[in-house]
Amino acid sequence: MSGPTARLWVLHKGSPVRITLTAERPEASFGDAGRTEEGWYREGESLWIEKNDNGLTCVFSERWTGERDCDGRHSTRQRAFCPLYLLKAGYRESATVAFPVWNVSHASQRDYSAEAAGY
Repeated sequence: MSGPTARLWVLHKGSPVRITLTAERPEASFGDAGRTEEGWYREGESLWIEKNDNGLTCVFSERWTGERDCDGRHSTRQRAFCPLYLLKAGYRESATVAFPVWNVSHASQRDYSAEAAGY
């Protein structure tokens, strides 16, 4: 089975990590969670290769975070895509590490305490 290969850099736990997506392994997911001084946090990301609405082969990303601290519970979610030809066109961390140019198609956030208070 042949198909596109995507090699890209992402940040995981504050450090650049290289991810390779292929026809044999078209998806990757990773995350982290732990306790903080005021509660807990969790975060994750899923990446996959897919054609967008215009038929262009892209890497799609779905990122999410969640946390609870002294202000209550919060969460965020973002969906973005990057055409394969722009995977190395973004911010350069060094001569060998360049991040994708992500196009955000959806972003949301929730503040559960504010919602409970009627804001």
